[in-house]
Amino acid sequence: MVKKYSIWVEDLPNGKYKFNQKYADPLRSTADHIVLRKVSVTLTKKTAQAKRKAEEILAKKINKKVQASHPNESDILFADLTDKYLEYLKDTDQPYNTRNAAIYQMNAFKKEFDKKTVAKNITTPMVNNYLEKCLYKDNLANKTVKTRKFFLSAVFEYGISHGFLTTNPTTNAKIKYKDETERKKERIENKYLTDDELRTVLLYIKDVLHRQDYYDLLRFLSLTGMRISEAAALTNKDIVKDSSGIWVAKVVGNNNYKVGAIYREEGGDRNIKDTRTKTPAGFRAVYLNKEAVKICKRNMKHEPRLLLNAKSPNQGVWNHVAIYSFLRRVGRELGIPKRLSSHFFRHTYISKLSELHVPLNVIMQQVGQADSEVTKQIYTHVTQNERVYLQEQLSKLKL
Repeated sequence: MVKKYSIWVEDLPNGKYKFNQKYADPLRSTADHIVLRKVSVTLTKKTAQAKRKAEEILAKKINKKVQASHPNESDILFADLTDKYLEYLKDTDQPYNTRNAAIYQMNAFKKEFDKKTVAKNITTPMVNNYLEKCLYKDNLANKTVKTRKFFLSAVFEYGISHGFLTTNPTTNAKIKYKDETERKKERIENKYLTDDELRTVLLYIKDVLHRQDYYDLLRFLSLTGMRISEAAALTNKDIVKDSSGIWVAKVVGNNNYKVGAIYREEGGDRNIKDTRTKTPAGFRAVYLNKEAVKICKRNMKHEPRLLLNAKSPNQGVWNHVAIYSFLRRVGRELGIPKRLSSHFFRHTYISKLSELHVPLNVIMQQVGQADSEVTKQIYTHVTQNERVYLQEQLSKLKL
């Protein structure tokens, strides 16, 4: 209960009346020291009726200020809270990929929680049950469920910071994740291409499908380890020599391709050059070997982007959707069982540097990563294979 003091009235020079009331600030007041705050309202009369009206207005003002300092949980629906969170991401100009991922996760949440579910009534056991259902019934990967938990927590944290909620039920959630050790061991070789596979894919694209543009792009990725969004954003001005005279590609942003709900809602240009990178480590100068430099010089006639899709209706800018579809087709036609994507060429680059015994921290710097489980797995896998090969050769050694 907030302690309120008597209302007093001031006669103003303009003939109106100012009704004032003090109250104890619940956030700063203690038993030994009361901190007073004041609210006021100006009315044209000083009658008993006017005083009652002033009492109502002042009471509302005090309650509003108290709620701002000590928010109570509201009865906001969880569906409405997720909508507000998405608006917040848009208003604060969050990266397109973050917003796109958030929309996907919010839609998943709305399928689980009834549209009339009150947000404050969602409990930690409900969160545990939902996420474990995703793991064991829906058979989602640990990484996918961790992402889902992250966004679920983000929604509740938004609710707390904006006065809708006071607790986050995901904070104490304890999820029993699956043991994916064996699955990861089996899968790591399927994340990059062998020398023969890379050569077969590139030559098929160039000589059979006659797509020099795809050939240049994918070979460039395998020679630099760039993300497709980074390579698609490169301009001629980004290919320079550093102070040592070495050719480098300056990675200073991403190309974001609008798809799904965001594009349907906002329209406009589907290709957006974002000056942000996926991670802070993404801002870097990537060293180019002679073959990568040749590809750059061959494509410098293009403007404004360096590497362009010759058959794209979007000013020739590459997009991950078209590339994924193209590579899946190539994989099927060549009978390659791996689910090809643009990331395979980035991972192939990592595997080749690992074979050359380039230190892991240098590899991660070159590909723009502060930390990466996949990169470490590839590095460990390649170096372990080399140790096995060494042991086999040593067994043949006769002195």
